[in-house]
Amino acid sequence: MLIFLALIVISYVILHRTRYGRAVFLCGVNAAAAEFCGINTRRVVMSTYVLSGASAAVAGIILTSYLGTAKADFGKELTLPIITAVVLGGTSNLGGRGGVIGTALAALVIGVMRFGLSMNGVTTQYHDIPVGALLIVAVGCRTFMDNPSLARLVRRGWLAKT
Repeated sequence: MLIFLALIVISYVILHRTRYGRAVFLCGVNAAAAEFCGINTRRVVMSTYVLSGASAAVAGIILTSYLGTAKADFGKELTLPIITAVVLGGTSNLGGRGGVIGTALAALVIGVMRFGLSMNGVTTQYHDIPVGALLIVAVGCRTFMDNPSLARLVRRGWLAKT
């Protein structure tokens, strides 16, 4: 838990309190505008991939030390919960919007939900079903909130009548 909290603080400071973090968000929104602002987008994108790879390496080291063994496909079943946590945490799939705190809280919610399913005797093969349903609901809500014309159609009753 201490490593989790430390990584949250480090990520928050990097993304929300530095020029580099602003450059990352600007490259996510509009890379051409970032280039016109004098940001070397290739360097920002490359360094973001490097930081992502380093974070994956730390996660791999922690998982290997926790399990006591290493295998190439460890963690492959965590892809859906990770994507769900990122989307549920407020990160836009179109880029340029997101936050560390929301993603961390969503990861905790998903972890507690999966732990609760295990404690209630649900087999592990069914743990991804509620996580997938949560992802569908999160994407649907995000689409509805980001699309004002869809909201106007619903207010007029077009979707309610069908």
